[in-house]
Amino acid sequence: MGAANVHAERLRNLAGVFTQLNEKLQHDTLPTIHEGLQQLEDEWMGVSRHRYDGLYYEWSLLVERLCSLNEDVTTHLKETASRFDKAARDVV
Repeated sequence: MGAANVHAERLRNLAGVFTQLNEKLQHDTLPTIHEGLQQLEDEWMGVSRHRYDGLYYEWSLLVERLCSLNEDVTTHLKETASRFDKAARDVV
């Protein structure tokens, strides 16, 4: 029983790390980037800006995918922890 509980709690803790990463990206990092870009909106033009826009678009797709995968990993870890808990209860 003890081992399953320890593993379940570790899984939940790890799920929390993925959740925190998503929250930081979505509520801190991305808004900061958007704000910085808005400040440059009228000042930065030309080829280097066009290149940035293309790179940023690709990057934002990857971040979106990363956030989605983080959610999938979090869900899997939490569900697995629940299964460990159930197995531990069933043994008792």
